[in-house]
Amino acid sequence: MCYAACMTESLDHSFDVLVGSRVSIVRFSLQFVEIVLYGGVNREKKYATLQLEADFELRTNGVTYVIKADEKESLNPALTLLNTVITKIRLTESDELSVTFDDGTLLQVVPIEKYEAWHLTGDDLGFHVAMGI
Repeated sequence: MCYAACMTESLDHSFDVLVGSRVSIVRFSLQFVEIVLYGGVNREKKYATLQLEADFELRTNGVTYVIKADEKESLNPALTLLNTVITKIRLTESDELSVTFDDGTLLQVVPIEKYEAWHLTGDDLGFHVAMGI
């Protein structure tokens, strides 16, 4: 279930404010991959951070990569996100997050049991966490 702290919007909160945002930073740690976004609708100066703690998939050029923060050999494809722009972002009722970028890359992350799969914070977004049950 997606939990939202410090906000009153419902769970169908739109992330459309992120469309047009450019990936400006991709960071790695042993526990998560962090993607920092800048820009957004109407070229407003907005920041957002997407932290991915679960394994996630990147589909690009017909190839699917599984990115695991704790396996450095798997991280390289995530660097291809640098300087790409979000063209579509979708959150399902089961908290699966999918993000499409201008080069056709698709990022998908599915909640995992008992742990945070991802969280998203930023200007006009509040704080969103996808937590497995």
